[in-house]
Amino acid sequence: MWRSVRTGLIITILGRSRINCVDGRADTFNGNYAVGHMKKRTGGGQRAGNIVLRHNVRVDNDKEEAPRYRRGMMETVAVVIPTLNEARAIGKVIDQIPVDELLNAGLTTTAYVVDGCSTDNTIDIARQKGAHIIIEERRGKGAAIRTAFRGIDADYVVMVDGDDTYPVDVVPRMVRLLQTHDVVVGSRLKGRIEPGAMTRMNIVGNRLLTLLARLLFSVKVSDVCTGLWGFRRDAIRRLELTARGFELEADLFAESVLKGCSITEIPITYRARHDRPKLVSLRDGLKIGAFLFKKYLHQPRGRTAASRAKNSDGVHK
Repeated sequence: MWRSVRTGLIITILGRSRINCVDGRADTFNGNYAVGHMKKRTGGGQRAGNIVLRHNVRVDNDKEEAPRYRRGMMETVAVVIPTLNEARAIGKVIDQIPVDELLNAGLTTTAYVVDGCSTDNTIDIARQKGAHIIIEERRGKGAAIRTAFRGIDADYVVMVDGDDTYPVDVVPRMVRLLQTHDVVVGSRLKGRIEPGAMTRMNIVGNRLLTLLARLLFSVKVSDVCTGLWGFRRDAIRRLELTARGFELEADLFAESVLKGCSITEIPITYRARHDRPKLVSLRDGLKIGAFLFKKYLHQPRGRTAASRAKNSDGVHK
């Protein structure tokens, strides 16, 4: 009986609310922003720093802390880049951050590379580019991002994968949208996927997982597994993330919906990796699907309806 009722409910809720996909070409600031402590901007060399061990997390302290600004002064943007053996790509990702736009718009940006103990020279390259390094000794992308979100204090936080598959130049547009939304999602499936960037199985799997997320949480997201997300400071503080691995994006989506965050999307171009993907399509897809079910079934009673209602009011069509 429950199954039949549940099926009817799922069919009914499909049209209730949706995430807005912002259409058209990128809105731009009248200016640029800067990446804090970037070597190419400061003109100085980077000093080797101490490695501090705290709760299995080593923070690369190069004797000069990331800049912190008082409220009422320049607002801050943190670009958080999770990595694991991304030496081929990490330098390009950092270089592509549009350094000048936010500075002229009254914003300053710091790049943070959250590394899962890479065995190549990912950390050295990121440090040379001026990024702040956080080394997470626990395994998993989810653990790394949870650590970064707890330790980084910025008005706006953009998370982007470190494999150079996502367009970092859309960060200004994302920050602009975060003036009026809690969360911005970069949608590959609403944008363009370059040849070789995804197999047909990957595309089908992403669409199925996205459909599952829509059915469970009554929000018409178009790409629940994307690696490009933007958050306001207060939204980050509301999220109670538990994912350890590649279920992270499903966790980000579910928590954003359940905490009543207003969400919008932008279409993006998704590029091919420089090497083999780390995600194992079928196995990791099943884990992500199971995580979505777990998140749905274990949410506190009484929270679902209120959170969805608030989210529906906050989603702009």
